[in-house]
Amino acid sequence: LSRRTPLPGAASSSDEERWRSALLAEGLWGDALERGLATVGGAVKATLAEGGDGRWVLSAEHEAPRSEWRLSRLNEEGRVADLIVDRTFIDRDSGVRWIVDYKNSQPGPGEAWEDFTSREAEKYREQLERYRDTLRALGDQPIQCALFFTARGALYTLPELALGSVEG
Repeated sequence: LSRRTPLPGAASSSDEERWRSALLAEGLWGDALERGLATVGGAVKATLAEGGDGRWVLSAEHEAPRSEWRLSRLNEEGRVADLIVDRTFIDRDSGVRWIVDYKNSQPGPGEAWEDFTSREAEKYREQLERYRDTLRALGDQPIQCALFFTARGALYTLPELALGSVEG
């Protein structure tokens, strides 16, 4: 979707067939396949909602947009570690590089959205720090990290992981 200009308002039948093929390749069939297709369809619908965070995240209008970006870095032990950044781009308006990690998780029954997002932020903090530190080496722009919850089409920013621009 992030490569489409303009971003569509809804998934197409060819999108749905691609999802079906991918889920079949993962071994889903019968009721599980139908539940999987409904989950994917619902997440895409929420993501593409007019005026929502998902349309901004997926926009091809950003500078240097990348989706599913495969990178390698040296970890703390000096070994090569491979990363796949779900989405990154530089916002044209602010000059901030965004690092967005997609999550399909949802709050548990009765769990408040604030409690859920705090828990998820803590769970993925180290992963986002690795992404941030790796991408810092590629440019001096400010960096902001976020989780994007596909089922709700909601972006959750982690301001504590933000980095300012590198001073020359």
